Amino acid sequence: MGCQDLQAVSDILDDDDFILGDHPSRFDCSVHAFVAGAIQCTFDTPLKTFGLTLSNLVDYNDRMNALYYGS
Repeated sequence: MGCQDLQAVSDILDDDDFILGDHPSRFDCSVHAFVAGAIQCTFDTPLKTFGLTLSNLVDYNDRMNALYYGS
């Protein structure tokens, strides 16, 4: 189920920088929390492995981290 959720977010995000387009919104706060929890965890899981194959989600996660956490 979690992999399907990540795939759905990836499909919605498509080539956009953020969920609703070019600028972050409140939705990005919730979505990023889920994405980061899935692909940034310190141990390997099937969900993390799958999430890391979705390049637009990895880029989205990096973009949100840089924007809000400076990393």
